[in-house]
Amino acid sequence: MEKKDKIILRATFVVALIALTLSGMSSAGFFQKRKIAFVRSADLVYGYIGMKDAHEGFEQKSKIWQANVDTMQLSYQQAYSNFNMQQASMKTEEKEQQEKQLELQKQQLLSYTDALNKQAKTEDEKITQGVLNQINSFVTEYGQLHDYEIILGTTNGGSLLYGQDGIDITEDLLKALNENYLGEKTPATK
Repeated sequence: MEKKDKIILRATFVVALIALTLSGMSSAGFFQKRKIAFVRSADLVYGYIGMKDAHEGFEQKSKIWQANVDTMQLSYQQAYSNFNMQQASMKTEEKEQQEKQLELQKQQLLSYTDALNKQAKTEDEKITQGVLNQINSFVTEYGQLHDYEIILGTTNGGSLLYGQDGIDITEDLLKALNENYLGEKTPATK
């Protein structure tokens, strides 16, 4: 075999190897365009009707709790006012008993208020986490259905500093999320 033939054979082998490698890379998706998007997280969460409904329900509970606190506070204030008006005519023993009663009523009011504040915080966290779980589950379904490899979420803390408008799917995702919540479309609707 001549030197020229050996060079041609080697060149053919190298070209075939490169073609085979590129073919494998192409079929493995190496050169395919990645489908990546981002969502403005705060807009998604606060634009979600499910979040709005959850917070409205929480507000209704909060109003009832506040009404109970207001009633207890009014009762304490009335008792305290009555005590102040009548204390001059009370015997020492009766005055001390009324003061103890007022102190007990005040402590009950403070304890009740503290317990309600803790309950409200716990309830708010529970409601918010439940809604976030709904959103996360829906985003996963949406991403799989629409063949996204990655959906990033922006935060005010700067986790995503820039993204082209074309890969911002916030409005589309929010529309689908709200339609799903309202039962207008299934999550599988493209």
